[in-house]
Amino acid sequence: MQKPINVRVHYPEDPEILDELETRKARSFVRALVSEYELPPDQIDELISILQEKQTVAS
Repeated sequence: MQKPINVRVHYPEDPEILDELETRKARSFVRALVSEYELPPDQIDELISILQEKQTVAS
């Protein structure tokens, strides 16, 4: 078993850049779902809506 690594990431504070990072993160997430689990688009849409609801509740 490998030893875990600590990673420190410095994010910019510019809202426009943060929006772009969120978009890239979402696209990467969907690509991983499609390639790894071969989910159809309707299931991906359902999953995204569930995650959005949870994010709204957590805020």
